Amino acid sequence: MSLWKVFERSVRLYENKTALIFGEERISYKQLYEKSCHIADHLYKIAGGKEQQKVFILSKNSIDMVALMLACMRRNLIACPVNWRLSARELAVILKNHNYVIRICDEENRGLLEAACSFIPEETFVKADLRDLTDDKKAVPAVPAADPDGEDIVIQLFTSGSTGTPKAIGHTNAGMTAYMYDYMKESRWEPEDIYQTSANLFHLSGLSVLTSLMVGSTTVFFARFDLIEFLTVMEREKTTRISFVPTLVTRLLNDSRLKNFHFDSVKKIVYGGSPMNYTTVVRAMEHFHCQLEQAYGATESCCMSVLLPEDHRDCAKGILDKKVLNSAGRPLPMVKVRIITEKGYETNGQACGEIEIKSPFLCSESMSVPGTRTEDGYYPTGDIGYMDEKGFLYLVGRKHDMIISGGENIYPKEVEDCIASLKQDVKQVCVLGMPDPVWGEQVTACIVLKEGSKLTEDDIVAWCKKHIASYKKPRKVIFFSQLPENANGKVSRILLKDQIQKGEIRS
Repeated sequence: MSLWKVFERSVRLYENKTALIFGEERISYKQLYEKSCHIADHLYKIAGGKEQQKVFILSKNSIDMVALMLACMRRNLIACPVNWRLSARELAVILKNHNYVIRICDEENRGLLEAACSFIPEETFVKADLRDLTDDKKAVPAVPAADPDGEDIVIQLFTSGSTGTPKAIGHTNAGMTAYMYDYMKESRWEPEDIYQTSANLFHLSGLSVLTSLMVGSTTVFFARFDLIEFLTVMEREKTTRISFVPTLVTRLLNDSRLKNFHFDSVKKIVYGGSPMNYTTVVRAMEHFHCQLEQAYGATESCCMSVLLPEDHRDCAKGILDKKVLNSAGRPLPMVKVRIITEKGYETNGQACGEIEIKSPFLCSESMSVPGTRTEDGYYPTGDIGYMDEKGFLYLVGRKHDMIISGGENIYPKEVEDCIASLKQDVKQVCVLGMPDPVWGEQVTACIVLKEGSKLTEDDIVAWCKKHIASYKKPRKVIFFSQLPENANGKVSRILLKDQIQKGEIRS
């Protein structure tokens, strides 16, 4: 079964239903199918009829971009959406490392793609403008859909990785079909849903747009994220399902300017990236009057586990221990999880170790970076955690972020959570291990304070000594006006360490 076949099923069942809403644009399933077929015919000509060619896509979110990705599926080409926030030099590295013969961009990113290509002038490739591919006046012969094998790659995404260099991650038709079925069933995604997301299509979370199309629901998405616009559209379209990051939920609860927006139509808010604390969950359930669901995943594995609405409800009612809200939920039905200690042994019970998973929708070994699978088919996530007796998965940090100070293992997340609990003062925090001649590494806290805060280094160290083991407390605290971020908007530990080592601290 291919994703294109699943999409064709949605078209047969819901041809006149609105598939996508993008700003003032609306398109039905039938119209989206026709647009995708038209682009696919162009791609057939560009690719010379060859299948499994990689198609480099540099475009902001749009209906045309969704149609292009579907067109790649129809032609059994590999859709490779790339982060348009990257610099021309960074894009050139990706182009050189992965040999994209077909390169497509939207009008806004034409100059960026040309600049990237100029760094590697010796390469031969075909460049196309997305606008030209969607032009109805440029007719090309109609070509039947390809018949891909389940193990053919359907999409390639990139993850920033521990080195900062983007890593290519390929997913197969069979894997993505299994994932979408497993997740939409566990998450109870219905064709009647109106789903709204601010995710970019080059990101793992952007695949939710494709999942929605496979379910047969309506998707509302955006070119860029603006919270006021997002909430205004939510009210207008009577959205039933929303995806958010936890910080946005907190902002909605605390910002008085946003309290006039009504969530009457919303049945479920799905959040990911980090858990929400007990107080925030209870407030959110009371304020929004809807279900909450947390999803935990990675580009290599898609969604691995889900903290379901009933888990949130039972924690709020005291049926489950409220610590469960700090978990990443339980694994999806098709996902197997094991915890491996530093010595390579599988743990039983609540001992910490690296989380490894096995599922039908792990990334393909043929088009992903080496080392993404163990010999027996498990994927080492790089996350350190444990599983409780009820099957809930808890994360305590990243393996490569672990600090070894004086022979003790310290997970930055635990220290970060402790400092972040000073909510009135701390806006942002990142904890690093910096080289130390005595301790091996010293715990270093990099902090952005909220405006007006008078918090000092001594205050933070004293707070940590009171709430976590003394050896975990920061031995150095550095205050910043802002922390450096990577192209995905996450704090970059690599850039932060580099700034500290070079003395380029922007405090």
